[in-house]
Amino acid sequence: MRQSIITLSLVSVVLIAGCMENPGGASGPEPLGQQPSAADYVAGPYATRGRVIATTDARQLGCPQCSPVPRILATPDLDGDGTSEIVMTLESFDTNERAINIPTRMVIVRANGAPYRGISQLPSRVHAREAVVGDFNADGVDDLFVAAHGLDTSPFPGEQNVLLLSNGAGRHIDVSQSNLPQIDDMAHGAAAGDIDSDGDLDILVVTGAGGGAARADNYLLLNDGAGRFSFSGGRNHMPANAVPDNRFLTGSLADVNRDGNIDMLLAGSGDERQASVLLYGDGEGRFDRRVTLPRSAFGSQTWTTDIDVVDIDRDGRRDLVLLNTGNFGGKYRGLNIQILMNEDGQFVDRSSQHLWGQDWSGQSRYNIAHNITFTDLNRDGAPDFVVQSLNPVWERQPGDLPAQIGINDGSGNFRPVTPNWLDANDGFNARQLLPARIGGRNVLVGHSLFGQATENGFRTYGQRLTVYR
Repeated sequence: MRQSIITLSLVSVVLIAGCMENPGGASGPEPLGQQPSAADYVAGPYATRGRVIATTDARQLGCPQCSPVPRILATPDLDGDGTSEIVMTLESFDTNERAINIPTRMVIVRANGAPYRGISQLPSRVHAREAVVGDFNADGVDDLFVAAHGLDTSPFPGEQNVLLLSNGAGRHIDVSQSNLPQIDDMAHGAAAGDIDSDGDLDILVVTGAGGGAARADNYLLLNDGAGRFSFSGGRNHMPANAVPDNRFLTGSLADVNRDGNIDMLLAGSGDERQASVLLYGDGEGRFDRRVTLPRSAFGSQTWTTDIDVVDIDRDGRRDLVLLNTGNFGGKYRGLNIQILMNEDGQFVDRSSQHLWGQDWSGQSRYNIAHNITFTDLNRDGAPDFVVQSLNPVWERQPGDLPAQIGINDGSGNFRPVTPNWLDANDGFNARQLLPARIGGRNVLVGHSLFGQATENGFRTYGQRLTVYR
């Protein structure tokens, strides 16, 4: 999609002028601040040796006419050996960048390069949107739920979600048909947590674009303890204004205030001018007390793609970190990380105090970033973060794209890792970064696009997966 170039300074004036209202927040949007200089960057936390371990190819995975958008979906430890498996998917688009309704098969490999053989038949989906890792049948092994998006254009039919469940014998089974309600729901996001305090993990499903063929609003999947889930409408759990589809992009479930009850966070959508919200849980599956969170510097046209609950400064209070995109000549452009510090139960935007400046030029060039993940990259006990973005770590020279890795100084202040740390020669090798583990040690995985140049541009077939350690 072609986007017009709008200078950030002009957009900032328009957005800030339109977002003075900030209900429920203790402060307004933080300024973007001056972007980091060379002196602000820090070296990567370990010597990187990037190694290509796998390649996906849509022509072999069910869609020979596709030019797909590759995704690294998740990095669970499916066999409990301390080494992650890497779940990859291809979102179905044709060579003209139009969404098409043809599924491709998901791929799982081990982070050490060995093929994962713990599942005999992997599912195929048109658009696997978001994955949730959790032990859904309480056998001590990671399972995987995938919110499946379906065709990403009108009429937005949705498709059946995915559940890969451990069978207790070192293998996983696709139980999407037997253990999930059969709903083509256009699932846009998901999260897991024990919302009713019965000892098992339930799943929040956030829907969009009319809720698919099922016309499903946001809902909960209630676990029977063995990984069999039943549908429960959002009206049974959430306030009425949190239930409709398309109000939010995704969600999180976590005990934010450490009262022993799971709380719900919903990531706001710029389409609805909907801010992100926090709903406090009662431990019995209801989320009635609502707090509206401060908007990002992108104002009312903020699309929040991820919310993490993490104690970044290790003071015993859980803070919120939001990943945002905006509207810069088109939706889902630009990148902004927002830090809301927990100050005696009030969430205050302290982004400028804890992050480098984010006044990046050319925000219209930056594609949507899907997730922000916290992990201890340098083994100092403090949570660092990695942003999973469609952008490479750098495009033409280091510094021309936002930094995607932040190293915590131990007090919740993040320094940007130099953009050419992972890839000194070609930043396009390091896309969609996610943490993984090999032998119990943290590594990073990323990919470059696999395909060929044509007279109409570059045609993508899939991804070349690279492990950095």
